[in-house]
Amino acid sequence: MSQLVHDQRLVLSTMCLALSWVCTGCPLDWQPVNPLPPLPAAGSPHTSPADAGVASYTSDPVLPTIDGDCPAIESGWVTVNDIPVRVWLKEAPAGKSIPLVIYWHGTGSNPNEAETLFAEPLGAIEADGGLIVALGGSTQEGDITSTGTWTTGDFALVDRIVACAVKQLPIDTRRIYTAGCDSGAIHAGVMAYQRSNYIAATALNSGGQVRPFALQNPAHAPAALTAHGAQGDDVVIIDFADASLAYAKRLASDGGFAVDCGHELGHCGAPAELRQAFWQFLKDHPFAVTPEPYANGLPGSFPSYCHIVTK
Repeated sequence: MSQLVHDQRLVLSTMCLALSWVCTGCPLDWQPVNPLPPLPAAGSPHTSPADAGVASYTSDPVLPTIDGDCPAIESGWVTVNDIPVRVWLKEAPAGKSIPLVIYWHGTGSNPNEAETLFAEPLGAIEADGGLIVALGGSTQEGDITSTGTWTTGDFALVDRIVACAVKQLPIDTRRIYTAGCDSGAIHAGVMAYQRSNYIAATALNSGGQVRPFALQNPAHAPAALTAHGAQGDDVVIIDFADASLAYAKRLASDGGFAVDCGHELGHCGAPAELRQAFWQFLKDHPFAVTPEPYANGLPGSFPSYCHIVTK
């Protein structure tokens, strides 16, 4: 049954990619889209001090402000701007702050994908405290970021979720991340650029660069871990091994820190050990951390097929 679902998703992804490219006529070497206007600064009473062992930060995140009333951010399903949003929330003990992850599902899938393809980070959050939110649909506003599943207009909706979460919960505003699989991973990579004002790091499970976007804040490039199957095997219209490496190299050239991990388990097939590394990587890369935690090499727990990417 799981193989059937996987095959159906690949077919849907292929059809949507093909349809999107036929309709837009856009080649793979599209020019960068101009960054969105900077978000207004908003102070947060929940920003945590530097963790023990972290030397310093080069800058502070710039958070979105709240426009209108806030929905209650609680476990289950909530509705934000008429879009259903799946929420997993585990509050930490009193006095401790929690990370926030925005997860984007793949073409033909749904938010509950996070329970399998992001299982280890989700488990860590359920054990130690944290918040994961996953949109159940797109606003279909703004520019298409890959297949038509997601658009840049979705980031404004996430801005509202982030602002409301910071207002209601002890969010660690230096640990706001984004991740995803397939078109969701491509979209997460775009969000890391288009919301570099507050996204600290991203983990892409068969994502990468399809259409390049510019950094919202040119002075801050989030850290990124890209994961993919073997070249020639992880292919749905595009070769995700090539797209992942292209993203990692571009991020490194823009001043970010990037790690690329090539497994051999196909599309969105990151194994448990790599999904665990997703979470370790995100935790170790709060916003604008310095010095780079992995400057002397990757943690020993990372799979041997992961390597640091330079520009």
